[in-house]
Amino acid sequence: MKFKIKKKPQVVPGQEDKHKQVQETYNELIKHSNQQLFNKLHRSLKEEEESRLAALREEEKQKGKRLSAER
Repeated sequence: MKFKIKKKPQVVPGQEDKHKQVQETYNELIKHSNQQLFNKLHRSLKEEEESRLAALREEEKQKGKRLSAER
């Protein structure tokens, strides 16, 4: 059985500043986590691109050698 929250939890009176600080810290952690994830993905895609370009260069080099040998 699923329970649904009907309204947002209320901040205890006198704890607004603490709540705001915790919320800001949480938002910073999420932002940092997302940035790390983006950087990891970007690095992975860059490595894949470099690998594919190297393979393509090698293929072109081999093709050039074959064409030279046929002449």
